[in-house]
Amino acid sequence: MDGYEVLLYIGASGVAAGSLWRWIIRPIMRAGKLVNRFFEDWFGEPARPGSPLGRKGVLERMDA
Repeated sequence: MDGYEVLLYIGASGVAAGSLWRWIIRPIMRAGKLVNRFFEDWFGEPARPGSPLGRKGVLERMDA
């Protein structure tokens, strides 16, 4: 195998990895973040350091 072929394979692998990230992995991660935000809003969040009151869930807020 020539040195140029090795560079070609490395470059092609980089392009494939970048395409995989851009078109498959990143959209899945973004959708996961949206789903996580929805569930945090729906069920509320318990009190924790820095947020001593927590946050009520949707149903608790609708009752109030």
